[in-house]
Amino acid sequence: MSYTWEEVMLNIDVRNEAEKERQQQQDILDEQVAEDKASAMWSLGLSVLGGALFGPAGYAAGKIIGRGVGDITHDWEDMAVDTGKFYKKSAEEFKRTRDKAATDQTQGQVFNAVTDLATMYVQAGGLKEGFEGWSDLTTFGTGEDAWTMFGAADRTGVFQGAGDYSGIKIPDTPFWEDKYIPLARTLPGDQSLFSGGLKAAGGKLKDVYATDQAINTVSDFARYWQDYLTSQEEKAAS
Repeated sequence: MSYTWEEVMLNIDVRNEAEKERQQQQDILDEQVAEDKASAMWSLGLSVLGGALFGPAGYAAGKIIGRGVGDITHDWEDMAVDTGKFYKKSAEEFKRTRDKAATDQTQGQVFNAVTDLATMYVQAGGLKEGFEGWSDLTTFGTGEDAWTMFGAADRTGVFQGAGDYSGIKIPDTPFWEDKYIPLARTLPGDQSLFSGGLKAAGGKLKDVYATDQAINTVSDFARYWQDYLTSQEEKAAS
């Protein structure tokens, strides 16, 4: 069977468009995966740093900001999806799927932020007697059970707690002396993380992690239930 020049060129155009569409879609999927990894890494790093300096408030802020950094640095939501001439229907379907995933992600970020704030409240002792309100959000726990990473009598690395609730001292330099990290609080030395040794510190950190996981489990269940209700509404509308 022989082919005309027009048929040969048409087949080349179809093949080239299919390859271009496949590559565009793969690039978007790869960027999604990269964003998920970056968000997880930034969220972990900033939450640990935030928790060390600002307690539950810093822990929650670090997670929220970390996910935001991952989102801002990856723009798969706006990457091009050419519809072309030969595979227009499939390209449009992929674009709709991509746009829905972007919307779901935005809603998920809001949901996660609310969950992080709830976790912050519980980690700070908000459900326990003696909770001091917003001023207590920079210490894990409340009352005699409260603790901070650094204590007033401790020197940990380059940071030193200067006194009860007075904040974390920034290392002195020739141009920067006797300065403290704003809003970062310290408790007496016997209420710092490592005041009771490594075993006690491990128990404290375990409680922080357990609270985080418990609230996230409840949050995930609520999200799955909401997704189920939404899917039922979409089926009923279709």
